Amino acid sequence: MMGQRMRLADLPEYARVRDVAALLGLSRSEVYRMIESGELPCTRVSEASVRVPKAELTEWLRERTTGAKRATA
Repeated sequence: MMGQRMRLADLPEYARVRDVAALLGLSRSEVYRMIESGELPCTRVSEASVRVPKAELTEWLRERTTGAKRATA
């Protein structure tokens, strides 16, 4: 996926942080901060690894997109 924009449809059911970062246009550090603060849902798959469930990421994006549209309407 180098040089291409990541799309939500391209993500596996449990996305790696680097893929979520590419999708959102953020750094991996920013995504980890969002996870640690509880802002972004995740599933811990081992002591050192987390994944973001695609279904929860989709809902998370929908809430923010819908909220942004309502706020500007």
